Amino acid sequence: PTWITNEWARRAVHKQRTTEQAILLGTQTAIKDNPSLTVRNWSGHQPLRCVIDRRLRLNNASHLLDNSTDTVVYNTLRSSGGQKLQYVKLNDRAELPDQISADLYRRNIQSVIIEGGRSTLQSFIDADLWDEAHRYVGDVFFNKGVKAPCPEGKIVRKELFGESKLFVFRNIQ
Repeated sequence: PTWITNEWARRAVHKQRTTEQAILLGTQTAIKDNPSLTVRNWSGHQPLRCVIDRRLRLNNASHLLDNSTDTVVYNTLRSSGGQKLQYVKLNDRAELPDQISADLYRRNIQSVIIEGGRSTLQSFIDADLWDEAHRYVGDVFFNKGVKAPCPEGKIVRKELFGESKLFVFRNIQ
């Protein structure tokens, strides 16, 4: 992978993951990046991994389906569950952010990091289902690609990690 931020900033992301109960991303990011969504550069609690995969397009090579840690796959086709991997069927006609938030609440999950991609992030921003946004900025720039959304909010904290930066936004609406 091509990293946008430096190792210090990436370590801060892993540290933050240990403080949250769940971590979520969408299908396209899961397919393109094949992330583990685990804590690797820090020690601590592994958050519940969650992926939105409406049509169950992830294949068995996906790290998210490896049964290494608790994982929920939100989809519109089926519900089933194993010891570490659960499939939760959602209503395709209702707003997914609301349904996912309700399911996480039923699981007593009070905090979730939404790591992407653009469409997933934007859907939670549009539904006003966010309290804080952590925006990491590095010194690597791409000529093309998908620009990440940035929610309207107040910057409440800035941190420097060498040439990488963190801006923390708070939802003030």
